[in-house]
Amino acid sequence: MTHATRWSSHLTQEILPWWEDHGVDDERGGVRTGFDNAGALTTPDRFTWSQGRWAWMSGELADEADAGRLDLDAGLWRRRCLATCERMLAEAVRDDGRTHFRVTEDGVPVPDAAGETATSVFADLFLVLGVSAGLRQLPAGDPRAEAWLAAAVRILDTARAAIEGRTATSEPYPVPDGFTDLAGPMTLLHVSAELYRTPGRPDAARAVRDWAGRQLEDVHFPGGEWREFAPTRPGQEDTLLARHVTPGHLLELLWMMEHAIADDPGFAVLTPQLRADYARRAIAVGWDDRDGGVLRYVDRDGGVPRGEAVPGSPYEALVADTWDTKLWWVHAEALYGLAFYAHVSPDLAADAARVEEWTMRVFPAAGQEWIQIRDRAGDPLNRVVALPVKDPFHIARALIFLNRIERNTMSTHPLSYTVHPSLADLGAVTAEHAAQAINAAIAERGAARVMLAAAPSQAPTLTALAAQDIDFDKVTFFHMDDYLGLSEDAPQGFGNWLHTNFFDHVAGTPTFHRIDPTKPGEQAVAQYAAAMGDEPFDVTLCGLGVNAHLAFNDPPADFDEPAAVRLVELDVTSRQQQVDEGHFPSLDAVPAQALTVTIPRLLNAGLVVCSVLGEAKKNAVTQTLALDPTPDVPGTALKLHPNVELHVDEEAAADE
Repeated sequence: MTHATRWSSHLTQEILPWWEDHGVDDERGGVRTGFDNAGALTTPDRFTWSQGRWAWMSGELADEADAGRLDLDAGLWRRRCLATCERMLAEAVRDDGRTHFRVTEDGVPVPDAAGETATSVFADLFLVLGVSAGLRQLPAGDPRAEAWLAAAVRILDTARAAIEGRTATSEPYPVPDGFTDLAGPMTLLHVSAELYRTPGRPDAARAVRDWAGRQLEDVHFPGGEWREFAPTRPGQEDTLLARHVTPGHLLELLWMMEHAIADDPGFAVLTPQLRADYARRAIAVGWDDRDGGVLRYVDRDGGVPRGEAVPGSPYEALVADTWDTKLWWVHAEALYGLAFYAHVSPDLAADAARVEEWTMRVFPAAGQEWIQIRDRAGDPLNRVVALPVKDPFHIARALIFLNRIERNTMSTHPLSYTVHPSLADLGAVTAEHAAQAINAAIAERGAARVMLAAAPSQAPTLTALAAQDIDFDKVTFFHMDDYLGLSEDAPQGFGNWLHTNFFDHVAGTPTFHRIDPTKPGEQAVAQYAAAMGDEPFDVTLCGLGVNAHLAFNDPPADFDEPAAVRLVELDVTSRQQQVDEGHFPSLDAVPAQALTVTIPRLLNAGLVVCSVLGEAKKNAVTQTLALDPTPDVPGTALKLHPNVELHVDEEAAADE
């Protein structure tokens, strides 16, 4: 089974299933995208813009599955890529090197009010993008390759000539006279770089890519400036069009540059330092200090777009009307763009974490993929912001790339696994190993820090640990979770359980930082995070839940949660476990909320000793041992730590 990450889980379990249920047309090829913000189909027509993107994404998913980075059917996604390419090339390509912007479900071109069908250079370029993926998916020697490449090169060259000559159409928002836009050379650079990745490395694609790179440097980023719409004649510098910028575009362009350079180190555009500096600038002016999230448009100095009006510009009206909306594509590009640069410096890492937290809290919607268009506060906004479609591209693409980053930084380690013949034997071994680590810390630093779990599975270890030769006065203990809303003396409180089963039996007076179950949720979170501080634990003693949870990190768990402590809504499995173990009389009596230490904080320890008892945990143990790290089985996170011991009794032992 493929090693899963939080990004791959979100992609394969929430994003792609929505499109497979609502949009995929495996009978005819391509995808339906004419959905409103709530997911209702408003038109079955096919927009070439979206079809090309779908073809590219399908091909990329096939490649990721082949590489073992996604648990998908590579053959299915390859067929979808090729079928979409076949349909686009048959129905959308015109004889003049342009494409029909829109066709009916039966492939009939749909003209605009003036009778024109080729109304956007971006539709042309996205068809080339899709075909570039198709060319990579075709079997070697496939007779279609020559014609497909010829069509792609012709359309690419036509688009480049139109952008260079400032005759390119870009409905529904044409570039006003007197300006040249960033989106043209940006899209040319990316599409040509993708076409250059195809077998044979076509020279025509490299030539367009190099021209686009020069245009970006010379016109849109001269001398450290950032020009979304660069004036082409004097007197336009203080217009709203010249002053406004699009932070999401810049972050998207920056990673496109990075990908093109990684594919061909001979290609150069800006310097590495400039690219990182522009990423800082994009989020500095784009972040909304009032409501959070990334604004669609801002002034180049930050804040509301301002400047002299250019009469009759639909695009300027769009900027003024929608500058403070929060859009899916802006946040998807910010997610990946900032994650790409997070390793460069702590400030960019912090920006990446801030954008990730807001985006993943606001945009995903159960059963609806993402609600893609939102107002400034993050509430759904059912309006058209460009095309009357739901986009199948930006979110999935960002998740594909984020999954690559996470897989490249995530290394796994074998678990030390022992089945014990008795509880006494398990307790003796685990306590001895924990005591050795605690005493070593005391010998080295004069103190030790230990994280505890409170559960019946811990009783053998804690009973034996209390009898070990340890200077408990020098040990500070923490515990990893507790219910909220219980009285301070409630016997079900985990802090009380630890006193009864451990602290009342040790020699000396260890320090024990208890979670306060009577505090309001966010106050309890902040208080306990401060109590733990940032220092690693010397030992973490933990168990596994029936659903393989670690503490109250239920599936799907976040293996990269930046916070140390969080408030959680307990799932039914976790609550029922408490009833089955005799702690509560009924499910309704089990609190619905709890405070939990997060998985990264639990694993920030020199030694992790996990003890699991009972037949009810057999499946959790089996999956933890069998699977690569996956948020769906939180126990598999133990494999991300280099020094973990998993101890079980015979009833909990994994199936062979």
